[in-house]
Order: sequence, then structure tokens, then C-alpha cells
Amino acid sequence: MTDAGSIAEVLNLAQLLSSILEEEFTVLESKNLEALELIQDRKVTVLQQLDASWASLNAQIQGDPSKPLIDEEKNP
Repeated sequence: MTDAGSIAEVLNLAQLLSSILEEEFTVLESKNLEALELIQDRKVTVLQQLDASWASLNAQIQGDPSKPLIDEEKNP
């Protein structure tokens, strides 16, 4: 996956996590423990995916630290 693809994946997962956290807060307020358990399972899965994606992105950067994350010539 390219750097841009890795960045997009991390961003999408972060946005999904934000949405799940908002949903979790709403369910906490309603004290629906069954729904909370399902949401927490989804949250853990997304956190694991985010961790793996972040590690992959960092590995790409470490492989070539001189390479910018965004190529300004391609993305003015």
C-alpha cells in the first residue's frame, strides 16, 4: 500500500473510531449494557486495525525517512 493509501486508511479508521465512541457514549447514557457490550467489541476490533495500520505507516516512513508523507508536486 502506498503512503497515501496508508494515511487514508488510518484516517478512515480514526473517523470510524470517533463514530463508535459517540455511539458508545449514547448507549452509556441509556444504560443499555447489552448494546454497550456489542459496541465495545466493535471498538476493540477498530482499535486493533488502527494499531496495525499505524504501525504499517510508521514502518513505511522508517524505511525511507527522507521521503515526505505527501508529495507536494503531485498534490499542490
